[in-house]
Order: sequence, then C-alpha cells, then structure tokens
Amino acid sequence: MNPIKDLPLILVSGQARSGTTILTKAIAAHPQVLSNGKENNWLRDLAVFVQDTFADDSRVNQLAVSKDRFLAHFRGAAYRNLFPEIAQPLDANIKALSTFSSLREDMFEMLPAMLPNALLVNIVRNGIEVVNSRIKHEHIGKGRSFAEHCVAWAHSLDVVLWAEKNGTMKDRLFVVRHEQLLAPESCEEVFSKLQAWLKLDLSPACCRFVQGNFVSQNRDTVSPQTNAGIEKRKLAWQNWNADQRAEFEQLCGTAMNHFGFPIPWKIQHPNTSPDGA
Repeated sequence: MNPIKDLPLILVSGQARSGTTILTKAIAAHPQVLSNGKENNWLRDLAVFVQDTFADDSRVNQLAVSKDRFLAHFRGAAYRNLFPEIAQPLDANIKALSTFSSLREDMFEMLPAMLPNALLVNIVRNGIEVVNSRIKHEHIGKGRSFAEHCVAWAHSLDVVLWAEKNGTMKDRLFVVRHEQLLAPESCEEVFSKLQAWLKLDLSPACCRFVQGNFVSQNRDTVSPQTNAGIEKRKLAWQNWNADQRAEFEQLCGTAMNHFGFPIPWKIQHPNTSPDGA
C-alpha cells in the first residue's frame, strides 16, 4: 500500500481569476502540507473517463477486472502523476497533500470514489470582479464572449451546491471567500478555521504568504489589498454597457444572490432597467 493514499488530499478549486493561485500557494506554505505545486486539470478527464466507462454496461462487461479494481488502478495512476517525486517513507511531519484542479459537472459523480481522501477547499470571489478580470486577462480573455465569462463564473455555484448536496462530499467542503483574504484580521481568521478543519497545527505561514504575495499579475492594476484596489474593483462594472449588465444579471444573478454579492446597479437604481430607462 502506498502511504500517500492514506493522507488527506486537499483539493483546491475555484474559477479562474478567483484567487485560486494565491490560496493554493498559501495552503502549500503550511509546514505540514506537501504540495505538488501544479494545476492538475487532467484529473477531470481521468474521472470522466472512469465515469463514462461505468455508465456503459457494454464497457463494464468488457473489463478484464472488477469495477473496484479498475477504479483502484486509475486512483493509483492519479496519485502517481500528482506526486511522482515523493520519497518513501514520507516525513512524519507531513499530515496532508495538496494540489489544484478546477471542477466540472461531468466529473462530480466519480470524484468522491476516485479520490476518497479528498477535502475540497473552494474559493469564491465576487462575480463582477471575476468577469471583469477574465475579460482583461491576456490569455483567458482571448476568443471568449462576455456571456462565456459569465457562465464560467456562475459555475461557482454549481460546484458548491453539488458538494453541499452530495452525501459523501457535504462534510468535505470548505468555502473561502476572496474578500476574506484581503484584510489581515479576516485572513488570519479564515486560515485558523481552515487549518482546524484540516486537522493541521495552527501556523501563521499561510496568512503570512497571502499578506506578502497578494498582488495582481494584470498590467496597470493595483494591489487588491490597498484602498485604491478595493475602490477600483467596486467600480469595474461601470465600464460595462447596458446589454452586458443585463446579460450578467441573467446568467449570474442566482449565484450572486446565493453568495450574498450585491449587484450595484440594481442597488443604485432598483426600479430602472440596466440602461437607466
């Protein structure tokens, strides 16, 4: 038996431009966590392949091994590719492994079975900020419409609702809100709760990493921790036209409401249409 499979696997997830990188690296900074330092979106494809196989009776009948053994082979492959350089035995100080993978609906059913020790730490950020950041990003923003960015962010709610409602995942979900990482007090509070939930010793390393590295990688932007950065994010929607605001409301309104993020133009003009008519 490979001992790494007995350790909790902290699976960080979230939509692009939501703070996934800073959260992944902050967790990896904990002295009891061993991270592979990679984004591993191929995990989705692996889970989907097994899920599609099990959903097709003809494929199941073609298996040369039992379904449990088939799944165990793919679970082993996942760990071997996630942590290929791990020395055995592990340092006794290591209490958890960590990595990042974005999630999607077609892998939900198989994820708990493929990674039974996975603990999902999902970060959520205000949809207006995420959509605005995605549009401006030199890679993510290329070739995608405004609506596609809205749909991508709205998927944040799908992930959280799935984990909350899934019998094997509802107690294995911890949601971090992006705004909690901005101020020292709330940052310390959220990491204290997260480390307790993960059964790790309390360490200042996670919050210290955030405080020392939380700056935007976009050009011509300011640190999200400064007052100027906070005000700039609040006003990002003012560059959107009426059609974009209406589209955002239609595609992201339910998720915004669920997470408690206000839609500012509706607050300012609750009885008017997005174009101010």
